[in-house]
Amino acid sequence: MRTAIPGERACFLVTVTDPASPASPVTIAASATGATIQGIEPAELVPGTVGEVCVVPDATSVEATAQVTITATRDGVTMSVERSLPVFPMADERLADARPYFDRWAAWLIAEHPELGITAQTEWTPEFVSTLLVVSHYAWWSDEWEVTVAWHNMVAPHDWTEIHLRHRWTDVAPSLAFRIDSVSGGTEPHSVAPPEVVVR
Repeated sequence: MRTAIPGERACFLVTVTDPASPASPVTIAASATGATIQGIEPAELVPGTVGEVCVVPDATSVEATAQVTITATRDGVTMSVERSLPVFPMADERLADARPYFDRWAAWLIAEHPELGITAQTEWTPEFVSTLLVVSHYAWWSDEWEVTVAWHNMVAPHDWTEIHLRHRWTDVAPSLAFRIDSVSGGTEPHSVAPPEVVVR
């Protein structure tokens, strides 16, 4: 995770890689310094499923690093991993810019990909995502999907936008991605290879 900001949720993905006891779930717990644990869902994992440990960084006026410890327990055996979360004291000023791209993509998914189960009634929560150079990102979460919208801050014909979709409970990285090569040029969306990791 590249960057988080105070007061905005950030989520780590958790999977079980040991298939030795598929019928015996792994219990997930977490603690943090410099952040508050907002939720762990689901609290018990089996191989083939993906969990989320979500934290909210504490208020800060200087750059800081939160530390998150994620613990897995099964049949009396416990393992822990530690993750660092860079926190920058900045305001989220990108949502207004991101919204038109998301609305365009959501309408297209509803019309062209009903198999995804995304409808006009799907409820979405916006989530801050750090920017990578001239490519901006923002995410929206539903009960089933983490959707990341990317857009290239350039003039036509280089003003592309992409959408990356991760199914929250089965995918550790996006499994679907689509691209519009030029927004102002009105080019049609087309499928592209999804990124290998979630942009956070």
